[in-house]
Amino acid sequence: MDNGIRISVSKLQQTLLMLFVLAPFLFPTGLQYSSSFAFFFDVILYYWRIAACGTSLLLFFYRSFKKQITLPTVLFFICICSLFFSTIIQHASISSFLSAWGGFFCFYVGAEIFLNKCPVLLCKVMKGWLEIIVIINLITLVVFPGGIPMDRIVYLGADSLYVWFWGFKNSICNLIIPYYAFSMTLNYLMQKKGRFPLLLPSVLSLVTAILSHSTTLLVSVIAIIVLLLLKNLKVIRTHINPRNMAVIGVCFSVLIVFFNIQNNFSWLIEGVLGKDLSLSNRTLLWGYALQDISRSPFFGYGVQTSTTFGLTRYALAFSHCHNAILTLLYQGGLISLISYGVFFVYSIFKSESDSVLGYDYGLLLFIQLIIHISGSITGVGLFLILILISNMNKLEMIRANHNSLERVNEKSH
Repeated sequence: MDNGIRISVSKLQQTLLMLFVLAPFLFPTGLQYSSSFAFFFDVILYYWRIAACGTSLLLFFYRSFKKQITLPTVLFFICICSLFFSTIIQHASISSFLSAWGGFFCFYVGAEIFLNKCPVLLCKVMKGWLEIIVIINLITLVVFPGGIPMDRIVYLGADSLYVWFWGFKNSICNLIIPYYAFSMTLNYLMQKKGRFPLLLPSVLSLVTAILSHSTTLLVSVIAIIVLLLLKNLKVIRTHINPRNMAVIGVCFSVLIVFFNIQNNFSWLIEGVLGKDLSLSNRTLLWGYALQDISRSPFFGYGVQTSTTFGLTRYALAFSHCHNAILTLLYQGGLISLISYGVFFVYSIFKSESDSVLGYDYGLLLFIQLIIHISGSITGVGLFLILILISNMNKLEMIRANHNSLERVNEKSH
């Protein structure tokens, strides 16, 4: 009885610490100070993030001192340091750096620690947390398909709640990959079988994409569903792995951003889909970003807010370049891009190409990289996938040990 109590308390402590460290970075952001309610909520979230960042950094240095930190984490830390250096020398926004890249790094450190300490618990807790966010988002979109009516909730701060709830729509694109990653990993560790273990979340995400008119989310969900259905085909499983998908994803980004290969499909984009070839002005933004990058190629311009972002002088109100590679080049220059590239490549090639988990993580990595073509390095999806990929062998060992223990228990009975 005592042992059972100790175990349950330990799990409760781990769960609370996990939510404390990781949950702030899975919250949708964008609250404005237009009421006492919004101000109070945003202040809590702000200091929660600061405390979570501090805790994660202490854990990082403690594990480094104990020589328990992994090489990908050290490489990622070097990349973060290069971005901080660029931000300092360009007199850019340190607060923006901390809220963006500081948050990414702290999530990376926290997720890696809990993945090594309690992988099943991590996947269960974070999967449940993300389900809550998706359900709230879906309810909001069904009840208020055109946005939350300001006049009905003005006493709570209409502007703030509108931005907060509608922020869930944009955050789903960033949370869809973490959700599938946690779900797939949990199914693997718990040895759940079946072709459609993620059918329900796929349908929910698809409905959310349709209601929110999010093309990026819609393409992502459809791709995930198709690849899940093809999972048992041997020829597909042979070629879909993190290494192959990383190469294809990066090549797609280069072809679309630097060579405008999408112009060759104008008949489809303009004629069938009815979209303009500028991809909602993104191609224009890429061109302006490249002009600015050429003026400061090595150190970039630092991490800045939208009010100080160089591209705003072109009357394009974006706070980033809407592309992962260009955003990294703009903020940190070639130094940051190279250091990030080393971290990315090492994480990918540390995985086993023929791993059982290779298919699942490979398809999620590819979809995340496709999102980054027109998005940016936003959200925690890519960083979570890289954590899982670099720890793929460890996860398989955990499952193998679990199988061995079960066989021993069966023999003893």
